[in-house]
Amino acid sequence: MIGFADLLPMTDGDLATMTFLQDVVDIMLGYIVKSFDRSTKVIDFQYPNELLQMNNWELSDEPETLDDVLVNCRATLEYAVKTAHPRYFNQLSTGLDMVGLAADWLTSTANTNMFTYEVAPVFVLLEYVTLKKMREIIGWQDGHGDGIFSPGGAISNMYAMLLRGMASLPRLAAFTSETRRCLLAAAASHMTNRNSYHCKLVSGFLTPFNAPLFSESLLHQEGSSSPWIGTESVICVKVDERRVGNSAGHNGRQRSMKDVKPAFLLQGEDDTIRSGEENR
Repeated sequence: MIGFADLLPMTDGDLATMTFLQDVVDIMLGYIVKSFDRSTKVIDFQYPNELLQMNNWELSDEPETLDDVLVNCRATLEYAVKTAHPRYFNQLSTGLDMVGLAADWLTSTANTNMFTYEVAPVFVLLEYVTLKKMREIIGWQDGHGDGIFSPGGAISNMYAMLLRGMASLPRLAAFTSETRRCLLAAAASHMTNRNSYHCKLVSGFLTPFNAPLFSESLLHQEGSSSPWIGTESVICVKVDERRVGNSAGHNGRQRSMKDVKPAFLLQGEDDTIRSGEENR
């Protein structure tokens, strides 16, 4: 019986891995075919206390065997709602698109994170052209503009409310170290001119450049996309290994920024930047 220790990336784990994954694929394909069978139920509904007794759903302190994993895969699909069933109707989603399913399997296999173009070149390009096409569909000339993928209506409404706040709040400023400017400026520029400040990955670390390409992914870095802080309001502070310092340039910039309210200070160890520099 094969176990986790027999799978890739272990040496000579190719055959065991292919055998295990083929078993998982067979389970999923069987579920897909069954889902389209009108003679089957949309769901084998069980109340929570009953469902808890029908399978061991508990998290074990000891590793499960691969056979246990397959059993859990079958149980999960057996009691799941068959969203591909011809009689499944829902106000938000219904049906199963086979090409979309194949794409989902492909993206899971690639196991890519959308951090930078360096680690996700194809997916960043796909995001760029998809958003461009969506802008063309709604009538934006040549697809020019910006965009962001949203997971749902509630958070989309929140984005809209935050954008509206731009007109009612004073100009805010963000402070950060010189090494982290690109990460913060990328987030800040999301709500300003798309060509004003962008980043690219060079020799393992992010540097600024003026270009519209790849902006959708790069502008979402670091989770600080404040709609009230533009790149012109990101103030760099000179630092050393011990503390934040002062500089004549920074102080001069402060004096030139009238009617600006300090609102954000980003501090960190700069692990991402430093590790990139060290690996050059």
